[in-house]
Amino acid sequence: MVFGNVAPGKSSAPRKRGPRQPQPADFQVTIEIPQSVPILERELRAIEILLGAELQDLLGNTPKER
Repeated sequence: MVFGNVAPGKSSAPRKRGPRQPQPADFQVTIEIPQSVPILERELRAIEILLGAELQDLLGNTPKER
């Protein structure tokens, strides 16, 4: 069997042909985001009462040292 001159690290076997590898451009993603749920005024007030100072810190009303 004669192999011929093949450079080191190279294979003399022919490359297999098959389906090409998918690329990112081959895909498309779409999502549907539901509409936000309406929040009643009394529900907002309950959140304010329950969270108190933590909510104010989160909203930036009172700067907190970290």
